[in-house]
Amino acid sequence: MTWDDFFMGLAQYVAQKSKDRSRKIGAVAVDQRNVVLSLGWNGFPRGVNDDVEERHARPKKYFWVVHAEGNLVANASAKGVSLLGAKMYVNWYPCCDCAKIVVQAGFSEVVCLEPDWDDANWAEHFKIARELFAEAGVKVRFVGKFEQKPT
Repeated sequence: MTWDDFFMGLAQYVAQKSKDRSRKIGAVAVDQRNVVLSLGWNGFPRGVNDDVEERHARPKKYFWVVHAEGNLVANASAKGVSLLGAKMYVNWYPCCDCAKIVVQAGFSEVVCLEPDWDDANWAEHFKIARELFAEAGVKVRFVGKFEQKPT
């Protein structure tokens, strides 16, 4: 098993912690020695009631849910763990908001699944994220193609 296989599998496993009913996303940060630095999944902020039904429906859920990448960075920050030069594995492709967080946290590489660049909801986010990563010098490597499952 390669490190890519291992950490993408871990990201997928971590994603199962998410209560999101339509898409479960997990993220793993590792250092240059392949030591796990932080984990994150998409979900509500700590202490916020995620059992309120209307908070799970689109478009309201976008006001309540923190993406996996943001949770990963927040979790590292809460423990005083630097992500400078780290690699992130995520079982999706970062939106433009998460791409900004990834850049600001100092990640050197994102390993993810190649998205559908024409996705009806996320295409613009993906294209801007790709441009952000390129300009900021964050390497993006695809280790498969994202397959949308029916929701």
